[in-house]
Amino acid sequence: MIYVLLVAPPDDRVAIILGQTWKVCALNITLMSIPGFIAVLWALRGLAPTNLRLSGACGGLLAGSMATIAYSLGCPRDADTILGYLLGMLVPTVLGALLGRSWLHW
Repeated sequence: MIYVLLVAPPDDRVAIILGQTWKVCALNITLMSIPGFIAVLWALRGLAPTNLRLSGACGGLLAGSMATIAYSLGCPRDADTILGYLLGMLVPTVLGALLGRSWLHW
């Protein structure tokens, strides 16, 4: 991979690192994580967490991880979507941290 980056023209290096479908993957993973996100936060609320932001972030990470696994099973291009996978898991994690305070209070 490093050799490919070194011999590639400077204009093509960003495209090699990001890939072509990272935006689509991140969006699809985020959308696929919505049902799991709701279910996980509903289950977490029943456990009466004390650190609401951390609990929400962990719930969002779990939902994003489940969606990433499901998406990666059917994704034909997995070499160029690592950034898409990471962003797809990061969005529910951040949303969980932000919404955890209001959704997980008891």
